[in-house]
Amino acid sequence: YGIHLQTARNVIGKYIATCERLIEEGKMPNIDHLYEFLDGCIEVFGDEYKNVMKHIGLDNLVRQEFLYRSTK
Repeated sequence: YGIHLQTARNVIGKYIATCERLIEEGKMPNIDHLYEFLDGCIEVFGDEYKNVMKHIGLDNLVRQEFLYRSTK
């Protein structure tokens, strides 16, 4: 939610093109490469869920702790 289809298509398309380039060069994208992409997605879409909540009339998350990583 909160992800605009055309923006997502653009961001994902660029990631796929980068992966294809690496593969053509004989390099394989690893998990760190994927994590870097996902971190970039957070920069683009990170707070968009707040706009969705506002749009559908929600003021608060019932289980907000799901958004946080607890320290042990």
